Amino acid sequence: MKSLYIASVAHLALAALSEFAGEQDVVHEFDKLPDAQKEGLVAGVNMLIADPNAGADARHNAWMEKMLADGWKFSKKRDDAAKTHPRLVPFDSLPKKEVAKETLLHAIVRTMASGEQQSAAVTKTAPAAAGTVPVKYIGKKDEHKDNLYGTGLEWKAGQVHHVPPAAAAKMLAHTDTYAQDGVAVAGVAESNTPAKDAAPQKLPVPLPNLDGMTAQELVNFAQQHYGEKLPDDMSKPDMEAKVLSLVQLHGR
Repeated sequence: MKSLYIASVAHLALAALSEFAGEQDVVHEFDKLPDAQKEGLVAGVNMLIADPNAGADARHNAWMEKMLADGWKFSKKRDDAAKTHPRLVPFDSLPKKEVAKETLLHAIVRTMASGEQQSAAVTKTAPAAAGTVPVKYIGKKDEHKDNLYGTGLEWKAGQVHHVPPAAAAKMLAHTDTYAQDGVAVAGVAESNTPAKDAAPQKLPVPLPNLDGMTAQELVNFAQQHYGEKLPDDMSKPDMEAKVLSLVQLHGR
């Protein structure tokens, strides 16, 4: 999957998030962005793809390092002539909406880029039908049966089943019950049990796997999970971006 496509999908989701937050003059079309902004977004996507261990703060840290090296300094007011900028602060000190945007971008890149490696992840579990998604049960029960999404599958703790994409997308939205096997979510430990003395963390909500979902399935997903009615004339990429932003804003 090309980084340009991932960047365009990520921008749609970020635009939807900005609009929801009440920002004005939001540009939804990726092609209408200034060249510098498009290039910066694609470069950030490439960086996250190249470094699987990069966290949600990686893009901001790289930008800040370059700005400081070029002589910029922190100030509450941006002044290009004086080379001052209000966002030259550690990632955790950024405004909450900026942290949310970077977290969303990071989750989108991780989810979409991992789709290209999914076939390799499937071989770690068991032979499966083409196009299915390896879903692992991570809930608290010793045994669990799916009675909500039409698969009828039964899991034991930690067991993996290969699930059709449409059902998997809905399951993976419930991050306390299911996880996509073989695909690590940045910032989330393998174990469900936090370290005894570990401080609680704010973790990004993993995005559902949208591969294979039709436009109607996206409409149903938004309606069933969030009570959100998507417009009839909305394009499928815009639907995907809207669903991604709903997951990040409201969780499962």
